[in-house]
Amino acid sequence: MPIASSAPLRVLLVEDSVSDAELVVRQLHKGGFEVGYERVENAGQLHTALVKQKWDIVLSDFNLPAIDAAVAMAIVREYDQNMPFIVVSDNIGDDVAVTLMRAGASDYLLKNNLQRLAAAVQREVDNARVRNARHDSDVRFQQLFNLTPVPLAFINQEGDVFDLNARFQQTFGYCPSDLPTIKEWWQLAYPEPNYRRQVVDTWNAAVQAATEQHTDIPAHEYCVSCKSGDLRIMLISGIIIGDSLLVTFFDITERKNTETELKRHIKEAERVRAALLGVLEDQREAQAALRENEARYRLLFAENPVPMWVYDINTLAFIAVNDAAVAHYGYSCEEFYTMGIADLSPPDGQETAQQKSVQADCYGLSGIWRHRRKDGSLLWAEMTGHNLAFEGRTARIVLAQDVTQRLEAEHQLRLSAQVFESSRDGILITDADNKIVSVNKAYTDITGYTLAEVLGKPPNIVSSGKQDKKFYAAMWRSIIADGCWQGEVVNRRKNGELYPQWLSVSVIRNQNGEIFQYIGILSDLSEHHSAQERIQFLSNFDVLTQLPNRARLQDRAQLALASAKRINASVALMYLDLDRFKTINESLGPSIGDQLLKDLSVRLDTQLDSDYTLCRQGGDEFILLLPNTDAEDAAHIARKILDIVAQEFVVGGHRLTLTVSIGIAQFPEDGDTFEQLAQSADAALFRAKQNGRNNFQFFTRQMHEQAQETLQIENELRCALEQNELLLYYQPQVDAKTGKIVGAEVLIRWQHPQKGMVPPGCFIPIAEESGLIIDIGDWVLQTAIQQTAAWQAAGLGIVPIAVNLSVVQFRQDTLYQKVVQALRLSKLDPTLLELELTEGIAMENTERTIGVLNQLHALGVALSIDDFGTGYSSLSYLKRFKINKLKIDQSFVRDLGRNPEDAAIVTAIIGMAKSLGFKTIAEGVETQEQLDFLRGQQCDEIQGYFFSKPIPAEQFAALLRGNRVLGIAN
Repeated sequence: MPIASSAPLRVLLVEDSVSDAELVVRQLHKGGFEVGYERVENAGQLHTALVKQKWDIVLSDFNLPAIDAAVAMAIVREYDQNMPFIVVSDNIGDDVAVTLMRAGASDYLLKNNLQRLAAAVQREVDNARVRNARHDSDVRFQQLFNLTPVPLAFINQEGDVFDLNARFQQTFGYCPSDLPTIKEWWQLAYPEPNYRRQVVDTWNAAVQAATEQHTDIPAHEYCVSCKSGDLRIMLISGIIIGDSLLVTFFDITERKNTETELKRHIKEAERVRAALLGVLEDQREAQAALRENEARYRLLFAENPVPMWVYDINTLAFIAVNDAAVAHYGYSCEEFYTMGIADLSPPDGQETAQQKSVQADCYGLSGIWRHRRKDGSLLWAEMTGHNLAFEGRTARIVLAQDVTQRLEAEHQLRLSAQVFESSRDGILITDADNKIVSVNKAYTDITGYTLAEVLGKPPNIVSSGKQDKKFYAAMWRSIIADGCWQGEVVNRRKNGELYPQWLSVSVIRNQNGEIFQYIGILSDLSEHHSAQERIQFLSNFDVLTQLPNRARLQDRAQLALASAKRINASVALMYLDLDRFKTINESLGPSIGDQLLKDLSVRLDTQLDSDYTLCRQGGDEFILLLPNTDAEDAAHIARKILDIVAQEFVVGGHRLTLTVSIGIAQFPEDGDTFEQLAQSADAALFRAKQNGRNNFQFFTRQMHEQAQETLQIENELRCALEQNELLLYYQPQVDAKTGKIVGAEVLIRWQHPQKGMVPPGCFIPIAEESGLIIDIGDWVLQTAIQQTAAWQAAGLGIVPIAVNLSVVQFRQDTLYQKVVQALRLSKLDPTLLELELTEGIAMENTERTIGVLNQLHALGVALSIDDFGTGYSSLSYLKRFKINKLKIDQSFVRDLGRNPEDAAIVTAIIGMAKSLGFKTIAEGVETQEQLDFLRGQQCDEIQGYFFSKPIPAEQFAALLRGNRVLGIAN
């Protein structure tokens, strides 16, 4: 089922047939989709629809009068490279389908086989959403990296510098080509050798400590030489991400200059004070100089854009603040002077802040503290300061640089860098000249190339040559014009292996709108294509035997029939069904059966002509398509197949012999479409089964008429159950000596509204074949029991009723429960119910038969074997059956008096029954001569037209009411 969504699926249908479009939409509705769609028939309408709104998916017929699928797909790709595009068409052949898939189609489905349409649409829509989400995430990361207002650099563990952001290049003047590795950075940024050695040692020690302790690299102060020759004082820190290092540069040049200027003025003031103490005669001049220096100092303090304050070291109370502190923290000067430095800390950090504050006993002590503004908002402040004498107090002057944005940017960069490294999609970044400056681990996993191998090289290092110059020219036009491009390409891994990938390229521009970098995101589609190939195989071939399936066969049959029509040739279609294959599965297990089917498939496929198509339809059924084959050749091939199948198989140590039944249909005599030929061959197969199996039969028109009549009867029989057209008739069973009614057999009749009374022989076999016999049998059992109970309630002298059980009923595990329920609902004595089962049913599974008969016997139900003598009974089992009566089949009764063999059989049956303690009843008795013979052999009960034909329930009730003794036919 599709994922729940608040908006309907927006489907654009490229289809000229309204009915076909509605068929597709209905199939999507069946798949659980709410669909909003528009149908277009030509290129103009397609352009208009694509401009008008955004679509989730495009479903296109292959060949329309005004446009075909390839042109439609090209138009769609002009508007959206990522939009799923599925071809839904009649059969167009494997080659054309493969060409469309390679050109960018997401899938291909046949209109006559849309079962997997909903699943295919859901899969492609989900894939498009995932690709768009990944692309947006990676572009946001690169934009954040390049737009961060502090210089940043990515360095891998080998020391390769694989990415620099825009602010880095603006600050230092160096571009990626200037700094391929960190060694070049050391040389350029720290040209003085002694200082460079000091920087390298300090940095390497910090990196090693952070690696071992799994922490970030703390900020260190360095003097960096820019490309222009300017010197910048930087706080440089680092974040370790996997095997890479993200380095952050924070420019504190202006702040250090301010501190230097402050120190200079303080030293000058101290020098003046010393002069005043030493030379009293110059007091006036010294005081003037002191006031001048202090005025400059106060001016520098007051106008500094960085928040500054002075506090008393002993009391921690503020004694001076500048305007920047007032503006940044929100407190007025008067409020500041009533506060101490601990009042700037959040409540949970006051004690720690106070303890750290009093440790300020030397110049340059710094740290990052959490502060709170007057409005309650929090910030991070980087504190630097030194002690001084201020207005006669021991004080400390502090610069509080707000580094909240810098820390948040570093945090975001850390997260983004982790996404970059942990992404399952390959990511590469190039400079404006399309030279690679960075790749992630997934890129290396997919292509096999490391960063060192591709750094500074163009991305076409992985080009396979499968895309020509025109393709790349169009791709770059789209990138420059639209800022992005995405599509499927075939590239080559380092080991030479070709692989399909989904490539997305986006442009990254700087603040001036100039192209700064390109970012490429690539997904390996190898597994996706393998899955598509597997799906394609499963949709055309049988998994067990690897033979074509029915859908594949139908495609080939259509081609063969089209060719035959052009050249006026014949085509034969054979249905093959293995005889009694179910017995092998049940006795030896399904694994032996499956291996036998595979061995048979190989044998047939190798020994039959390669022009023929052998298909496994399912189970033990096969279909063989024979182009350019007339009836004589078809018969020859059928005999050959009978011989091939009859050869012994050895499977799992078992020696097995098979036979096969074959039905044959010919084009054009038996049909001019695959469906018609299939129906005809199936009907011929049914005739072959009826004729004893292990033979072949050609289809005849009579078979078609019989099949049509059978189908009509089956459909009408279903209605008969619903519309109460079925009736029960009762044929009396009488005592052979007295003629008294001792029972009745329940027989079903069908009162058809147009055809009148339909004999059971016309519909019972069809009911058994179709499975309707279960419902009919249940109805007969329940109705007969209810009728008998009604007669008993009416005071009639009721007799046991005999109900026939079909083989399908007897095989059901619910038979016993159904009998119990029917008796319980009617409250009928179980001894008034007799169940008849044929000799064949009883001997089919003797152990199960014994179990079921024991249950019914224990319930009190009488049991009899019907048509006895027509099957094969084992006397050792027969004596174990809990039965009451053997019913002599009418085929033996019919010629009594004329056929000595029938007389001998009947005599033997009666004698055997008496020796086993069974009663006997003879059916089909029609003459006095037959009755006299049976009485002479001491047969217990008689049933037949001599006494009464089957009669409706009302007439049988009249017989019971009159307690009739029957001696002549009614």
